[in-house]
Parts: sequence; C-alpha cells; structure tokens
Amino acid sequence: MKVQRTGIALLLVFAVGTVAWAQAPVTLTLLTHYNVGNPHGAALAEYIAEYEQLNPHVKIDYQFITNDMILERLMVGAAAGTIPDMAHIAGYMLGDLAEAGVIAPMPDGVMEQIGDAYVPGALQLTEYAGRHWGYPTEYMPRALVYNQNLFDRVGLPSQSPATWEDLREYAARLTDTNPDGTSTMGFGVGLSSAGQMGFGMLFSLAYPSGGRFLSEDGKQAAFNSPAVSEALGFLGEMVSAGYADAREWLILQMRAASLAMMIAPGPYWKTEFMAVGPEFYAGMRSGPVPVAEAGLTPAAAAYGWLFAVTEASPNKDEVYAFLNWLNTDVLPDGTTRMGNVLAHLGSIPVTVDDLRTQEIVTDPFMAGFVQAVANNWTFADPVAPGALDMYKAIEQAIRDVVVEGNSPNNALIAAEQRVQALLDAVYR
Repeated sequence: MKVQRTGIALLLVFAVGTVAWAQAPVTLTLLTHYNVGNPHGAALAEYIAEYEQLNPHVKIDYQFITNDMILERLMVGAAAGTIPDMAHIAGYMLGDLAEAGVIAPMPDGVMEQIGDAYVPGALQLTEYAGRHWGYPTEYMPRALVYNQNLFDRVGLPSQSPATWEDLREYAARLTDTNPDGTSTMGFGVGLSSAGQMGFGMLFSLAYPSGGRFLSEDGKQAAFNSPAVSEALGFLGEMVSAGYADAREWLILQMRAASLAMMIAPGPYWKTEFMAVGPEFYAGMRSGPVPVAEAGLTPAAAAYGWLFAVTEASPNKDEVYAFLNWLNTDVLPDGTTRMGNVLAHLGSIPVTVDDLRTQEIVTDPFMAGFVQAVANNWTFADPVAPGALDMYKAIEQAIRDVVVEGNSPNNALIAAEQRVQALLDAVYR
C-alpha cells in the first residue's frame, strides 16, 4: 500500500509539474502595419484580446509600424537581438528576409494542417526558394476598374472591355475633350515611384500572351520578349492617341469621375471609392484585365502580405498555435477571424471558407478581382531579394515609353540590364 501511495504521489507531482510547464506565461510580439485606429486594425486587436482570454498564459504585444519601415525594422532588429516573434510583411520583402535568415520557413507539419484551407494562388504569395514562409493575408490581384455611370453616359454596355481592341474603342468613346481641355479621360496608365503599380499593370496585360518576368528558376530576366514589348507598346499607343493619361495618383481622377477606366493595383481601392460616398461607390465596377485578342485567358498579376514567424523567436510553437487559430479556424458563420479583418480592408478572401461566405465577394465592385482568384488566373509578383528595385526598373521602362516616347524594345533592353544585375548580385 505504501508503495502504491508513493507511486500515486509521484504521478501527481509529475502531472502538476507538466500542467505548470504547459501553462507557463509567455508574451508574443506581433509587428504589423494595421493601425488600431482603422477598422481592420481594431478588428485584429479584438481577436488578439479574444485569444488572450481563451489562453490566459499568453499575452500578445501588438506593435504598430508603417509599412515602409517594416523591412528595415526586421533587418536591424535581427542584428540587434530585438526582433518580434511574428511580423506582417509584404511579399516583396520575403526574399530579402528569407536570404538573411530573419524569418523561418513554415514547418512541414504546419503546412499539412493549413495547406488545404487556402484558395488557389494564395500560397504562391508566400513561396520562395521552394519553401513557404508564412500565412497569406492580403490578396491583391489586379483588375480593370471602371465607372459604370460614365459608361452609361456614352451608351457603353454594362460590362468591361474584353480585349485590347475593346479597351481602345471604349477609351476613345469615353474621352471627352472640351475647348478648354480634356474633362474626361478614357483610360489611365498608372505610374508610381515604388514601381508596383506599373509592374502589375504591364504584366497583367502580357501574361495571357505568354509574357513572363523571370525564368523558371528565378535567376534570369525573361521579360525582353514580344509579348511584353507588345503590351508596353499598346500602353504607349493609348497615350499617344489621346485616349489615356499617364501619371501618378490617378486614384484622384477616378474619385473625381474625370477618369473612366484603369488597371487597379488591388481591391483595396474599394475603401477609396467608398470614401467619396455611397452613391459614387454604387457606380464603380471591376472586370478582368483585357487580353490582346479574343480567345486568350485573362491574367492578373498579384501581390500580397503574409504573417511570418521570425527565426529567432523562442516561442515558435505558441506563435504557430495563435496564427493557425487567427487565420484558419472557422467560426460558426463559416468565416475566419482574419477573413473578417481583411473584409474591412477590401481584400480578396484567401481561404476557401471565406471565399464562400464573406459578403464582400458579392459586391459588384469586387467582381473582377474575385474572378481572377476563383478562376486561378493570378500570377504572383516576384519576391526575390531586391524585388522592389526590379519593380522600379519596369516602372522606368514604362515611363520611357508612355512619357518619353521611346521604343518598347529599347526600354526593355535597359530594364533587362538593371534587373539581371540585381539577380546576379544574389545568385552568382
């Protein structure tokens, strides 16, 4: 009997010790560009509070940072030993952070748990060097956005142009030139200092015809091709014909109803148009990016954001448990918590459950973006180290053609040299 009591006592001590160890207090740090003063940031903070209530031993330190400072913060923090456990990063940061060993590749066991939860194409946004590096969040395929009220004014149908020829015809009819200048422009060629807008526009036009940015192994520039040259030439022709305006901040012209159509950098423009007012937003629509000729399958260059776990985190198991719960745990209404956060932002749902249940997918403005995802028409933007500089090289090629009037071939040769030098610096 004494032996039995001793054995039971030892088991109790072991059990209590195990519980105490499992429930040891832990603080996780989350770095994100979501400000709690915005609806999507407030929603994320509420879910963090819910997780803390469900898991009393876990506290999550919510750290806000502007998106332009994230990469530097993580690189410097890794060197200084002051890095968060998890971070919300843009796709273009992925290659730099992975090559530097700042973020950890997703464990095979975690990928087995979550892989089937995501829509086709979403996980491509998290892939680099044959591994996945996080949980996809914002999903931003490009689409043609247009003002249906302006279409109605000139008798155009309630549908987006399907081909480049259709786009040219629509833009010509929509362009309204008055004696004192152009009051309405048919199409906009969006420019930006960061380069992502131009990259997405050009390659959404070129992908259906076989254009590609990089080789299959990601080590060679592949865009100096007929398909990309023709797409770039088409943009130049639209501007020179007077049917398109090429400039930065074209969102302002869209909001003022002085621009009828452009290839939008993502569905988050929903919030821009809603800010004008409900009546204005009710007239905004989107459709697939037009293709060079009938019969081709549309394409949408796509970028996104992801939650990545840092390599130096001492709490990886707890971090993965939280991120699984946040991103893939299905609520009674069929949505996920992160899906609800993203709905505030105007992002396409990235999980299968959210694509089925989120109300945002039935919004007429979201149609073109949703089609791209549902039909798996998306091509992930490159995430190699130096990706942002590569986008800028393409941006310069676009400017050389649509602003300076240079030939597409010469512009692409110059861009190819810049991009290949960036690739060689990484891979050779």
